[in-house]
Amino acid sequence: MKKQSKAIFSLIQMSMKDDKEANVSKAEKMIDRAVKESHSDIVGLPEFFNTIYFPQYVDRKYFREAETIPGPTVNRIARKAKEHGIYVFAGIYEKVQAGLFYDSSALIGPDGKIMGVTRKNEVPNVMYKEGGLWTNEEFYYSMSNLENAYPVFETRFGKIGQIICWNRHFPENWRLLTVKGADIIFVPVASMGKFLSEMFSLEMRAMSYVHQCFAAVVNRVGVEGRQRMYGGSHIVNPKGKLLVGPASDSKEEIVTAELNLDEIETAREEIPFTKSYYTSTLRTHALHDATMRMSLTAPPQQSVSP
Repeated sequence: MKKQSKAIFSLIQMSMKDDKEANVSKAEKMIDRAVKESHSDIVGLPEFFNTIYFPQYVDRKYFREAETIPGPTVNRIARKAKEHGIYVFAGIYEKVQAGLFYDSSALIGPDGKIMGVTRKNEVPNVMYKEGGLWTNEEFYYSMSNLENAYPVFETRFGKIGQIICWNRHFPENWRLLTVKGADIIFVPVASMGKFLSEMFSLEMRAMSYVHQCFAAVVNRVGVEGRQRMYGGSHIVNPKGKLLVGPASDSKEEIVTAELNLDEIETAREEIPFTKSYYTSTLRTHALHDATMRMSLTAPPQQSVSP
């Protein structure tokens, strides 16, 4: 597949209701608008965009919100991707089989076919001091299987990986995707809380700078139950500079930037973080792992009498 050097990436920062049909319909309209206004090549929707942020509650009724991939919601977004000939990231609460659920995001290609699915790996169960807000995600879904934790997808705009919400806080996840060749990392989130909002774009700029890739980060916005989503969607270049955003902390927006993929090579030539990582850090970790395995499998030393 011939790689194109420039891509227009649009992020759909939207609010959600406790009404799946309304949410999906709104997403479809905002995708249409992004393509019409910005000629988008890639569109990204927030973490499980078709529902409210239900993990703030502990209630078994929300298990019924889960869908398969492919399934009703993803199929509708796939039709939009095919209609416009674009890539679309669509995150939903996924049901794989009875009793097995994931927080997932599918990448749909310009032909409307599902290219693959990323599933959230680290799953939080956190109480924020601020307002006593809960994220009870462990109640609702499992951590990813290895195959779907951090895949990288080959597109005509280079390789793209995903890091879902909470997983963005761990540098090793960014490093893993970079080692796999990711040029762009898409980060769909459902984030709330004053402290996290203050750190949001700062943290993502640092991750992009150190790993020398583009980051496209989309949040939801508005009040859902007891929680206020802080928006702030943005796109960052491989030098850690904001290309667009942060978006409003209270309004729906379509956030769009043109990504020049040649900037990745320039950034890695000017400050060779990636080169150093491949040539020294990986080797050091490999040596450490080998040493640990040897120490764990070595037979106990026999004492020798004088």
